[in-house]
Amino acid sequence: MQILSRRFPANVHFHNKRNDGFSLIEIAVVIVIISVLLAMVAVPLASQVERRRVEDTQKLLESVKDALYGYAAANGRLPCPATATSAGQEAPLGGGTCTTLVGFLPAVTLGITPVDSAGFATDAWVDGTAARRVGYAVSNSNSSALTTTDGVRAATMASVGASTTHLYVCATGLASGPPTTNCGVTVATLADKAPVVLFSLGRDTGTNSIDETNNQNGDRVFSSGTPNATFDDIVTWMSMNALFDRMIKAGKLP
Repeated sequence: MQILSRRFPANVHFHNKRNDGFSLIEIAVVIVIISVLLAMVAVPLASQVERRRVEDTQKLLESVKDALYGYAAANGRLPCPATATSAGQEAPLGGGTCTTLVGFLPAVTLGITPVDSAGFATDAWVDGTAARRVGYAVSNSNSSALTTTDGVRAATMASVGASTTHLYVCATGLASGPPTTNCGVTVATLADKAPVVLFSLGRDTGTNSIDETNNQNGDRVFSSGTPNATFDDIVTWMSMNALFDRMIKAGKLP
């Protein structure tokens, strides 16, 4: 039995009716899908970066407190704040009556690293502006006893400890003010005899609330609390009793 096969001319070609490329609609759909996926990844990533900056700044401030306790144990006093023109050194050098009550951390005096090109320690939101410098306030109570060599010994711990003109730290939620001498009655007082307050202005360096204004008005009263839509400052402080304990153990007191 002979099998017959049909033969076609050599110049006959078969074509797939479907085009090989993507249509504009298909490309647009792909772009939309990719954009949605990128947005889904970017939001938690940004949150993680922000949380890491907060944690890094908190760790920095805690390490600074340890350095300050050590400085007081070695020198019999706390350093004065640095000013905008003191290049990370306390002002004045050698302590005594400080140039300012609230200024910048004297990172060079303390040996804190890293510092920026001007000698200032900065928080984790480094952007090259002065707003990123770590804030530092020190009590000038008892004729600047805490920043004067052997000043606490001369004034006595009892007198310094009983003073009501040290630094205050208030809970957030101020409805008016800000207060300039103490926390008042509208919010809780977290500390009323702090020898030192350290602070970062957080991601947003503006003053979006009375609490944030309270941390930037240069007086002895500060605010600290859980971050929210109008407050993201990071504030910590030293204990007067812990400071006395370190100085006693180092032989600087009584």
